[in-house]
Amino acid sequence: MKTLVIADVHEQVVRLSGILKRESDYTKAVFTGDYFDSKCAEVAGVDKTLEMVLDLVEDSRNVLLIGNHDAHYIFPNNPYIACSVKSARYMQTIGAQIHVLKKHLKFYHYDTTLKVLFSH
Repeated sequence: MKTLVIADVHEQVVRLSGILKRESDYTKAVFTGDYFDSKCAEVAGVDKTLEMVLDLVEDSRNVLLIGNHDAHYIFPNNPYIACSVKSARYMQTIGAQIHVLKKHLKFYHYDTTLKVLFSH
């Protein structure tokens, strides 16, 4: 059994794709959030990142959690959720798939096999 734990993707889709390809024999992958909002120069952007997240939720081996950078897009009207970056373009792009994200992304995951609680 091989479990991957991947944190803070921040739109680095190419890097993540390389990891998943190299570690393709994994049993489970727990993504601890922060898929969006990058300050790095080489990133995929919101469209490609959203596409990647939607692809990841289709694979039952993957568990996707919500990070603080995701939460303020998924729950835009919550005054207690804020982050250093909040883009109107991102709000529009992510907003089109908010129902999917709310359904599939979780705040925490308890792995009964490993006896580990994951959160962002």
